[in-house]
Amino acid sequence: MFNSSKIPLRGFVRRALAPVVRDRRANTAMIFALAFLPLLSVVGFAVDHNRHITAQNKVQTALDHAALATAKRMAEENMSDDEVDQAARDFFAAQFVATGGIAIDPIDAAEVGDELVLKATGTIDTSIMAVIGTKILPLKAETAVVYNIQQPVEVALVLDTSGSMSGSKLTALKNASRSLVDILLPNETDATKNDAAKVSVVPFNDYVKIDTAYKNASWMKDTDSYTRKWTSCSTNNAARRAAGCERKTVKCTKWRGSVEQGNRESYQGTCRRWVCPKGAEPEKTCRNRSEFRQWHGCVRSRSNPYNVNDSSYTTNKVPGIVAKNACSVTRTNELTNNHVSVDTVITNLKASGKTYIPTGLIWGLRSLSSTAPMTEGEDYAAFAAIQGRKAIMLMSDGANTVSPNNSGWHNRSNVTQANNYTLDICTEAKSLGIEVYTIAFDLDDEATKTMLKTCATDASYYYDADDATELDDAFSAIGRDLAELAISG
Repeated sequence: MFNSSKIPLRGFVRRALAPVVRDRRANTAMIFALAFLPLLSVVGFAVDHNRHITAQNKVQTALDHAALATAKRMAEENMSDDEVDQAARDFFAAQFVATGGIAIDPIDAAEVGDELVLKATGTIDTSIMAVIGTKILPLKAETAVVYNIQQPVEVALVLDTSGSMSGSKLTALKNASRSLVDILLPNETDATKNDAAKVSVVPFNDYVKIDTAYKNASWMKDTDSYTRKWTSCSTNNAARRAAGCERKTVKCTKWRGSVEQGNRESYQGTCRRWVCPKGAEPEKTCRNRSEFRQWHGCVRSRSNPYNVNDSSYTTNKVPGIVAKNACSVTRTNELTNNHVSVDTVITNLKASGKTYIPTGLIWGLRSLSSTAPMTEGEDYAAFAAIQGRKAIMLMSDGANTVSPNNSGWHNRSNVTQANNYTLDICTEAKSLGIEVYTIAFDLDDEATKTMLKTCATDASYYYDADDATELDDAFSAIGRDLAELAISG
């Protein structure tokens, strides 16, 4: 394609006329002269048309973002018309910088019924078309935002916080989650003004942690504290040397790579170890030890099929994990319309551990229920009768790497079983009328992508985000869909 930015207009004309200069025959010169202007018009139209379309799209995108941001602020504050105008212009300016011969007039904002309507007009200078008299092309964009949650919404954010989410990926997840929460729960100071929406946050890695206030709940078991006592014996280096032992270099198996990234492998290396003569028995020092263990909120899986459904808790209770330390995952936050409460959980997200998606999904499902174990959700039938929407939004950046044993500990590696459990929970959720959104974030594993696509309500509920920007776009799109914060023009 011709690129006007590579060749100056004067050079382009000189090159186009070069054959005429060399061939001075009158007929050739006349024919070319007659054909040149139409040719220049066609080329100029193509080049400037592409520039015009690109600029038009950028203006429209920036205007859409400005409308959403302004509408959110209008929901939080009592703004005058002048303040709405200024806010729209400020938000637009933050998204769009006029360069390359582009000039944009001040943004026009108006409230029309339940809509906020923004309009942008301007021009873009032409390059080649200027030769034939068309020096500018008009730019025009319009958008309307309906910021009115008419249907009540309950949504569970089920977020993968395994070790592979560390660093910039965790930062991207926090920012994207806040974008969605800003849409669903726009008022940060008065939860009563967010009465149409509730949000739960369910972080997971290989386990999920719930509130310890549930310790004595009728549906919980294995939460009693106890003190473990044992005798510990050890040998120090001085005793080893006294017994004739030496520290030597020996061959050993080492590991590198990551299970979650699919590049975990062993290799032969060397290690430094104590090697003792045959029959040598270095002196040991023994002491009595004790350790207090308690329930920190971490939970195991119920036995199959109760691990993939939300029923029968009287006879099939949720088993806790009683240990010295808590599992390395942020605590689940039950359904609430309190913006600050939800944002606090998001801020505290940390990345560690392995990936077991079903444990996050089942607690996301439980958080939407009106019956134990979590009761903050509305009754399914009653909610549907008032056209309420319940949704699970699952985000993961990796494949399942662990699966449960017969006691509900997630210490096995049956990925096929874990994937099947994931799909079973999604099927259970959808059978209850819950909409399921899924997001694959910077994920290369095609089997996991296929699982997430199948898990979603339909293809339009699945998002494949390669980077932080696309992740934020996916969260925002889901938030707008659930909140009916809609770009309508």
